Amino acid sequence: MRRWVGALACLGALLGGGVAFAQTATPTRTPTITPTITPTRTATPCPGGPCPPTPTPTPTPTPTPCLSFICEFPVPGFPRGIAPGPDGNLWFTQVFPDSVGRITTDGRVTEFAIPTADSQPGSIAAGPDGNLWFVEGAPYAGPRIGRITTAGAITEFTGLCCAIELPDITAGPDGNLWFTEYALGGARYVGRITPSGKITEFPLPPSSRPGGITAGPDGNLWFTDDGSIGRMTTTGWVNEFPVPPTGPLNLTVPTAIGAGPDGNLWFTDGAPGSRIGRISTSGVITMFPISGLGPTDITAGSDGNLWYWSGPGRLGRISTAGVVSEFAIPSNPQYFGGIAPGPDSNVWFTELHLDGNGMIGRVAVALAPPLPTPTAGPAPAAAIPVPIDLRALSLFGAALVATAIGLIRRRAG
Repeated sequence: MRRWVGALACLGALLGGGVAFAQTATPTRTPTITPTITPTRTATPCPGGPCPPTPTPTPTPTPTPCLSFICEFPVPGFPRGIAPGPDGNLWFTQVFPDSVGRITTDGRVTEFAIPTADSQPGSIAAGPDGNLWFVEGAPYAGPRIGRITTAGAITEFTGLCCAIELPDITAGPDGNLWFTEYALGGARYVGRITPSGKITEFPLPPSSRPGGITAGPDGNLWFTDDGSIGRMTTTGWVNEFPVPPTGPLNLTVPTAIGAGPDGNLWFTDGAPGSRIGRISTSGVITMFPISGLGPTDITAGSDGNLWYWSGPGRLGRISTAGVVSEFAIPSNPQYFGGIAPGPDSNVWFTELHLDGNGMIGRVAVALAPPLPTPTAGPAPAAAIPVPIDLRALSLFGAALVATAIGLIRRRAG
């Protein structure tokens, strides 16, 4: 349930191999945060009710020759997000044409056209209602959230407040879908949509740049932000944990995040000096350098490891202890969409080539070469995070402002 987000292209770092750096995750920003519940909005489906499915069956593709454990299946458009469905298939979004696709685990593709023209679908996730949910950029009609049944019926939900971009969507721990949002005027939100289409938006600091989002094992939502990892409760309370910068520019650019098999959250950092990060639910951050260029999406595999897009033409795998290995993709794609676990215990990903050809890739994780023997390195230092609750600070700040205004008025009087 990962998301389509652009990552900063950058130079590689030293090959990771268990070498990790720990950071005391002490939030430092204290912007005004008061979760504001946007008035309940009703879904705006296609005129006359849910849009009828418009499947366009595609002939069963012949995969390019499998290179040991990686196979690739051609698709007719530019695939982006991908997620496992409750029907035992993989579902993906696609532009040119704008559609939602379904691919069986043996490579048979069916596509369903999205009613809105130039919808530009992105991230997709399985919902708690047995449907698939996806975000749409729709620059002309306005961003919206789509829902597709496993039979192919699509409904689109509008009513977002001034949205201009929806980077990611995920199923939440509360039976709803949660998404990240950029809006006009520099506003930033984490949003919630119920399976019936009611939308609530929780504001973030103006300096925020929310990207990937996922549900954590602690019952909260976790998201990447500008230089930090955010944690939000299902009632809108926010903590942020800064990620230690790295590289020649002393930057950090968290992009995607996913729940790991070890009870932690794992994320990609696309800043110069590419890294994979691990954050505990209490906010302790450990960073692992990799050799890839600008890692993006990340997901847990059936083998107990994390898999990620490592850069042009490469996939990466990292163990929960931080041991890294990377693999060449046979067709050498230049662009990457998403990565997700499949119902067949494999890992699936989307890719795009400079010639405009798109593919869906499948990694047989059970056949992947074993991880290298970890090299000895310093143990991560103990870190005791001291998170600052941004909403509590905003309420405290508002009280101080009110007190100051009262003093000024009394003096003026």
